[in-house]
Amino acid sequence: PHGALRTVFEEVAGEVVQRVEPSPPAPHPRAGEGSTAKADQVRAEAFRPFDLAAPLFRARVWGEAPGCHVVLLAVHHLVADFASVAIEA
Repeated sequence: PHGALRTVFEEVAGEVVQRVEPSPPAPHPRAGEGSTAKADQVRAEAFRPFDLAAPLFRARVWGEAPGCHVVLLAVHHLVADFASVAIEA
């Protein structure tokens, strides 16, 4: 992913600094199966707070059926804005 999506923020000597994490070596994890629990999983992941010392972009995929999936992209407002989201949609 783009560097902005791999950026984390941490405190060094009393100052907040940004650091770009290396590209991830593996694809984002797939979440568990099951439609009733799936809605709860999607909701929980969508509202999970971001840790500024970790990547500010999360992607999860839930398999519904062969060829049918639910994809969640969670992006912190520090690395995206509504104009960027409109381009992605």
